[in-house]
Parts: sequence; C-alpha cells; structure tokens
Amino acid sequence: LRRLRRDVRDGLRDVLPVREWRGARVIGSGGTFTNLAGMTLARQRMLAARTVHATEVARTDVEHLLDALGVMTAEERRQVPGLNPTRADIIVAGVAVAAEVLARVGARELHVSRYGIREGLLLETARVRAVAADPGAARERSVRDLAEKCHFEMPHSTHVQRLALRLFDAIGGRLGGMTDDRQLLADAALLHDVGYHISYDRHHKHSYHLILHAELLGVTPSEQVVMANVARYHRGAAPKRKHRNFGELAPELRDQIERLSAILRVADGFDRGHVGAVRDLKVRWLGRAVRITPVPDPRARNVRLEGWGAHRKSQLLAYLAERPVEIVMPDGELLSSEDVDGNEE
Repeated sequence: LRRLRRDVRDGLRDVLPVREWRGARVIGSGGTFTNLAGMTLARQRMLAARTVHATEVARTDVEHLLDALGVMTAEERRQVPGLNPTRADIIVAGVAVAAEVLARVGARELHVSRYGIREGLLLETARVRAVAADPGAARERSVRDLAEKCHFEMPHSTHVQRLALRLFDAIGGRLGGMTDDRQLLADAALLHDVGYHISYDRHHKHSYHLILHAELLGVTPSEQVVMANVARYHRGAAPKRKHRNFGELAPELRDQIERLSAILRVADGFDRGHVGAVRDLKVRWLGRAVRITPVPDPRARNVRLEGWGAHRKSQLLAYLAERPVEIVMPDGELLSSEDVDGNEE
C-alpha cells in the first residue's frame, strides 16, 4: 500500500501542480467515489439513504477506509457495507488515488456527485450551457415540488412551518440546535403531511417513505434521512431506539431528529384545526418551565382545540428541555405537559 501511494504521489506531481491547485475543492464522480460515499454512509449507519449524491467525505474518513481496505482480502472487501462487491479488486487503488489527490491539494474533504461523463456528454450533445445555480433555490424548489406532487394542504403546512420556526428561533439554541437545523425543520414542516397522498391512516409513516425516496436537489443524504424522520415523528410515538429507522442512525443524527420533531409536534398541535386559529406564539424559557402563549387570530372564535392539540404533543419537548412545557391559554388556563397521560397523538 505504501508503494502504491508513493507511485500515485509521483504521478500527481506533473498533473496537479501545487501552486495552481492548492486549496481546490474536490468533487468526485464515478464508481470509486460513489462507493467511497456508500462506505462512508454505512459507517455512519446511514444505510437508509436513498442516494450518495452530495455526500461529503472527510479526508480523515478516506484515510481510515484506505487503511482498513488495504489489509483485507478481496473476499473480505466484498462483505464491506456500502461497497459494490464487483469493485472489491480495484477499490484500494481508487481510494489511494482519492487520498493522494486530497493530500496534494490540501483539501479537508471531497464532495461526491452521482452524475458523470454520461450526463456531461448529454449536455454537450444537447448544447446546454451550464450555468451557476443557487443550491438554496434548487433545494427550495425541489422540496416544494414534492409537496405539490403529493397535493399537500398548503395553508396548514406553511402555517405549521411558520409556527415551528417561531419555536425554533426562541428555544432551538437551548436544545442544542445546530446551524443546519432551521432549514431542515422548515423543510420537514412543509412536508410533514405528504403521507396523506397515500392514506390518512399512518400518514406520518407514509410521509417518511415519500421523503426518504424522493429526488431532492441540494439535500445531502444525511439531511434527507433527518428530514424524513422528523416528518415521521410529527405525531404518534416519539422516536425510540427500537425503531429501526431511528435506532440504527448515528447518535448525533438521533439527537437532531429528537430536537426537531419535538418542536414540530408542538407546532402541528397549535394548528390542530387546520384553520390558522393561532396567529403567533410567545415563548419564554423559564427556570421552572418552557412557557408558550398562543396568540389567537382575531377571526378565530377560540383556540381551545389548538391549545389542547399542542398540550397533548408537548412531552418530548419537555423531556429534552428538562422542564415542563406550560401552555397559557387566552383565558388564563394553564396546560402543563406534566398532566399529559403519555398517549400523545
């Protein structure tokens, strides 16, 4: 393996002059890189991921995989999760090239594309000129397209999205929220009810499968798995380790799913009647409780149904916040998560 890497290193000196390529962003396409992404996702327990496209593979992960594959026999490599068995004989050489390219340009990671020469030739043949695209705009359009294909209830979904983001902005940081959480929550909230397209019964589980297997541009495999799970847990049972779709994921992804689904559950409860009766939420993080006061829409007769809906779905948020969730109704009534009987909807 050392000799192989030395030969690759020598070959790269002429084709990748350091002065010209230092700091370059590395994007890999083709079998070596898609298999590299597949093995990385498997090591991260992301076996449910639909695609390897847009997977980010850290240079340290490339090195660890190369070390592990280098001491295996071909038969042992055929058993490696995420690796196409037909590539067992050549994968070591391919990963060695990837490792040396990253080292040569000083890159910390590589980005995997499932598109390759075939797609490039098709674009050239069609004389389609590539233009720079905004990944955020592509993502937003892709998520909205899925929602529309599933005939989503736009007023309800967008209202729940707004309430969920209101909650996240108020307490997300206290729950350990990360930079990417807000966008993931927004997308999951918009798509949480797409499962109705299949059936009302168990629609949250149908939402999970529809999102997981959708073609979503600008969304990484890990983001898609998180998004699908957050939609899955917007109602019904809270995330549990015995659920394979949740329990087999890496701990940091499980934490992210719990955070975001806890917020989405409460936000969805506050639009229980699907009429936008709760216009806004006032949120306070107190020493003894998380206190949420729904602000009624002036046209709403009352928000008792919405208060009850959020109250019934507040236990997961209370558990993560390590304090009760208290909902203060317009008439002064206080609904506490401590009074929920445990059968959340």
